[in-house]
Amino acid sequence: MLKSIALIAYWAVLTVIWLGSWAGFWLGSPVLAILGSLLASGAPLLFFIQHGGLRMHRAQAHPVWVSVVSGLGAVLVMVAIYRFGDQHTVWMVSPLISLAGWMAYLKAFPSAAHVADD
Repeated sequence: MLKSIALIAYWAVLTVIWLGSWAGFWLGSPVLAILGSLLASGAPLLFFIQHGGLRMHRAQAHPVWVSVVSGLGAVLVMVAIYRFGDQHTVWMVSPLISLAGWMAYLKAFPSAAHVADD
């Protein structure tokens, strides 16, 4: 029950981050930071949408592409901070939340292939 509540909260936070990242275009933020935030939050969100929302808790195999795309988003935000200044450090919050939540999801719901190996 607690895992389901946490998963719903994570999904809601990802949605808010992804939609909120679009506001960066109107705020004049660097495009790299916006794209990084969209990638970092969009990859896990797309994974959940592809797998029937919140009904399916266990993937058949570890979806490495989600980790890679989210990591790439974090790197883009770091490059934007380095390139455009420390005033854009706030953009790093969204990839951190997205990646931390994704790693917690992988820990809480291991893939079916991983469980079969134990």
